Amino acid sequence: ATAGGYDEARMYDSVGDNLYRTWPTHVIMSGASIYNRADGFGYTRGMATEGGYDEVRSYDSAGDDLYRAWSDRVVMNGDGYYNQSEGFEYTRGLAMAGGSDELRMYDTPGDDLFRTWHDHAIMNGAAYYNLAEGFEFQRGFSSSGADEARLYDSPALDHVIAREWGAAVQGDTTYSETNNFHLVRAYGENGGVNT
Repeated sequence: ATAGGYDEARMYDSVGDNLYRTWPTHVIMSGASIYNRADGFGYTRGMATEGGYDEVRSYDSAGDDLYRAWSDRVVMNGDGYYNQSEGFEYTRGLAMAGGSDELRMYDTPGDDLFRTWHDHAIMNGAAYYNLAEGFEFQRGFSSSGADEARLYDSPALDHVIAREWGAAVQGDTTYSETNNFHLVRAYGENGGVNT
């Protein structure tokens, strides 16, 4: 898509296992029998509907990006692009290109587990597993079910903040926060002087 306008690309999986990768400039869907690439689209949708064990990897831009993950879809967006992926069993959001990037992970109606470290976070439950790496701001949101959050410290100095709405761990370069979880645990086991 090079001639202007706001263009959309839709990428579909195959019957087997597929890997879908998204960048701000292009997306690729690949599997045993397919390799499809789309370049220059402002809005992309990758859809895993044909079975198999499918994975999506969403990459950030050099600017500030927002990555959101639900049990059935993930979205990475920033200046000039919006990449949405739906129906993947395993998702990875990767903030490696720079900027000040934010992660938001959302629960299901069932019981979910949200875990954060200084360099990655995981939300998982029945039939889904969402992993995100390299985000400066990490936020988990609980709306129902007996959800649990576990916050782990970094090797450096960390501060634990407890409030009515949840808890957070503030480190030198990252901030991890929980919102409305049934149970929250904070662990200081990686060194540093924690308060």
